[in-house]
Amino acid sequence: MAALAMQPAPAVQDAKNARSAEGGSKPVPRGMPQNWITDRDYPMGSRQRREVGAVAFRVDVDAKGEPAACHILGTSGYEMLDLAICPLLMKRAHFAPATDVAGKPVADFYDGRFFWLIPGGGHADLNKLAAEVGRPLPLIVGRPELPGSYAHPALLRVVFFGSKPRSCNVELGTGDAALDAVACEQTMAKIAMPDLSTQIRPRPDSRMVIVGFEAAK
Repeated sequence: MAALAMQPAPAVQDAKNARSAEGGSKPVPRGMPQNWITDRDYPMGSRQRREVGAVAFRVDVDAKGEPAACHILGTSGYEMLDLAICPLLMKRAHFAPATDVAGKPVADFYDGRFFWLIPGGGHADLNKLAAEVGRPLPLIVGRPELPGSYAHPALLRVVFFGSKPRSCNVELGTGDAALDAVACEQTMAKIAMPDLSTQIRPRPDSRMVIVGFEAAK
């Protein structure tokens, strides 16, 4: 089981994002971002203290696709976990560079989020992580049997319009891609939010959902 998972973070709106909206492209990771940081990179002190958390980061990427600088945008709540991220990204992250509207490589940035989760830590550590990200909505899904690759519940980010879910993104997977897909399918079908909006056109609202799986008895 991986010590952490990487997901793109919501982009920060600024001039660089505006350029992409006009026809340019953002940097794209080369290879698997999940391999940028491994179980072996988990800070020993944090592991011993059972510190888990999500770290949002930004990597400035030069026109050759190499990291030029790294910044922490959102803290995990633990200094050691935060400080471990950027040196590893600067050493291991590589990208296809961003391009302008003419297709010329240009400097830009890449936003993402890492979830530090102790290998084999179980549901208690995941629940702690979920609580730090935000109070998640719970959902339990029954399955005839669970695959051996199932490590822990899925942590999802779901966008609601009014009471209805409209999109689902896996922030932290179960360890099994098929179960991750089921988690989103079941969430979209079963989870609803109280519609407290008084507007004719409700605004989108993002919430975390934690989906656990149980083998049918």
